[in-house]
Amino acid sequence: MKRRSIILLCVAVAGVVLIVLAAWRGHGRQQSLSRRIADMKALLEAYRDVAVSNALPQMPDLQVVLERKNISLHNPIPKDRSLQSHRIVATAGADERTPDAVLVDETDNVRDAKLRVRGYADGSIRVERR
Repeated sequence: MKRRSIILLCVAVAGVVLIVLAAWRGHGRQQSLSRRIADMKALLEAYRDVAVSNALPQMPDLQVVLERKNISLHNPIPKDRSLQSHRIVATAGADERTPDAVLVDETDNVRDAKLRVRGYADGSIRVERR
């Protein structure tokens, strides 16, 4: 009887540990996704600021605007730190023509192979499966 209760206690403790680890992992993923969405929001605002004076903004232009506003990107965990994690997809005037056009997109240099965060011309930010 004593042996059985020890085994049940060990199984219960292992179960609780697994549940706590799963919750912690899920919280980390949610926090990472929230940071990626905040980055995309900042990039879209910078895109709008640059697009007023420049017909086709480039990533360095956006980075200059973000530095001027003292905004630093959290950046998703890149596969290669020497490469960009975001890119501008839009063509000149895309935001006026179609509100569903993608302006800013995450590159494939992000370790999350399942989700991609995109910023659209209408100002919306969507998380999509790759």
